[in-house]
Amino acid sequence: MFRTGEQIIVTIWVGSLWTVGYLVAPTLFAVLDDGSVAGDIAGQLFRIEALLSIACAALLLVIHWIQPPRRFDGRVLLILGIVGLMSVNEWVLRPIMAATRDAAGDPTEHFALFHAVSAIIYLIASVLGLGLVVYRRPSA
Repeated sequence: MFRTGEQIIVTIWVGSLWTVGYLVAPTLFAVLDDGSVAGDIAGQLFRIEALLSIACAALLLVIHWIQPPRRFDGRVLLILGIVGLMSVNEWVLRPIMAATRDAAGDPTEHFALFHAVSAIIYLIASVLGLGLVVYRRPSA
């Protein structure tokens, strides 16, 4: 029962990471004429993704610790790594990016730098997510 629950949570989490980051956000910028509106919508989606990451990580960690073998393993590192990276993006880099807009709300060159760092962090979290999908938990 727990393994099925774990698989469902991992599927939702990692699937949403890839869907939002590599399908939905780029589509917003391709379809909407106003890049600012696309950025605002994408930003909200990434905020939701960060909150979903916290919820999924918490559930996975609880499931991990209530079933044998109850030991710290690579799966825990992957979970903590993903949620940590998503948290850095949301609560560290996002406020910095917001502060690097000019008076008209347009991005500056500093925004581009922090956006690139954020994109790299998101990519690393996404790849760690793939690791979480394929990682096999040690048997009891």
